[in-house]
Amino acid sequence: MKRKYIYVVAIIGLYFFQSCGPAHNSVPKVNSNASNYFIVEDKISSTPRYINGTDLFFIYKENYNDQDTQLDYKIYDQKRVVVQSSLSVPITIKYGLNKLQLPLTGLLSNTGIYVLEITDEKNQKKFITFLKSV
Repeated sequence: MKRKYIYVVAIIGLYFFQSCGPAHNSVPKVNSNASNYFIVEDKISSTPRYINGTDLFFIYKENYNDQDTQLDYKIYDQKRVVVQSSLSVPITIKYGLNKLQLPLTGLLSNTGIYVLEITDEKNQKKFITFLKSV
């Protein structure tokens, strides 16, 4: 009886394993919203995060005492052209963990892949790659 149970469980497991598509070519269907913040990364990711709204929600840890309390960032398009920056849309930060909401005013009507680049006080960079849809 126990062998039959293991056999049935193994068949069901194989069925679910084969029904899953390849994950390496798909964009995660994780929407950016107030309950789902993205975390900045040390390197530019080849897998973009999916954005379907007008704001990007993310968590940023400020490790240094930022003198001007402003987040220094740039958003690049696929051609590496700056489409939005901290000069056009300033964001206030504090020392420690920051949950931020960045309005994407520079790309409201543009669909595509973008990179958010954040530079801290010691010129270290953090990134979020995201796919913006209309």
